[in-house]
Amino acid sequence: MFGGAFNPIHLGHLRAAEEIAEALELERVHFVVSAAPPHKDTRGLIAPEDRLAMVTLACAGNPRFAPSRVELERRGPSYTIDTLRHFAASHGRSNIFFITGQDAFEEIGVWKEARAMVMEYNFAVAARPGGQWERVAETLRAITGRAVAAEERGGGRRGRDAGDAHHRAGHFQHRHPPPSARGALDPLPCAGAGGALS
Repeated sequence: MFGGAFNPIHLGHLRAAEEIAEALELERVHFVVSAAPPHKDTRGLIAPEDRLAMVTLACAGNPRFAPSRVELERRGPSYTIDTLRHFAASHGRSNIFFITGQDAFEEIGVWKEARAMVMEYNFAVAARPGGQWERVAETLRAITGRAVAAEERGGGRRGRDAGDAHHRAGHFQHRHPPPSARGALDPLPCAGAGGALS
């Protein structure tokens, strides 16, 4: 699942989702539109139904992408942990990856039940150009208090040179006990996209 305000959705979101889906061999990416993001200034947000309509149009034509209105149907703030539990009930916890940008992930410590999220669910993190995997690992250590092993692996698409300017995939996991979180990262150029991955 790819959660965010999508205010509005843009090319950067779609490229991140496609690259991560390929790298981690995901069957489906649910674009979950946040109705009331608790950590954002909502004064500049486009109406939720309008943002969902734009996400729906953006997903059309890609069988891997699906818009989701689960957070629009829930009253109150849109907490990621609640949405993860919603999807886990029908898909199984181990089958879910939460896709987010590195900037957002580095602020995850203030999210509701942050430690439970990173201990119980998989994360795929799209880094900005120049983003460093070590910073993701540092965020995890700060939340969990545990050592984290980070590893990068080859490009999201087969045959892509690991040094080119697109996506590299990696994973991080707690050394003990086993629950793991995986991530995909790296310079993800968003030419013409502008804005944050949110």
